[in-house]
Amino acid sequence: MTNKINIKLIEDNIEKAIKLKDNLKNYWEFSFNELGLDSFDLIEITKLIKQNLGIEIDITIFFNYTTPKSLIEYLIEKSNCN
Repeated sequence: MTNKINIKLIEDNIEKAIKLKDNLKNYWEFSFNELGLDSFDLIEITKLIKQNLGIEIDITIFFNYTTPKSLIEYLIEKSNCN
């Protein structure tokens, strides 16, 4: 149950930062770069995740987790370890 809530909250935060009018799952494998995000958008994602989920991530995380899918998987793993 917690994972489903986390996944939905993370998706909502990414969608909000990207300003998607469509469901994020349609863009699951697209890189943040392909989605048109710049460093300011990525900073916004990190702020939203910290504010709404209490998970603090560094902006450099986007070098290793370049798609919404990979970022969400990382965040779920990180939240399960804490």
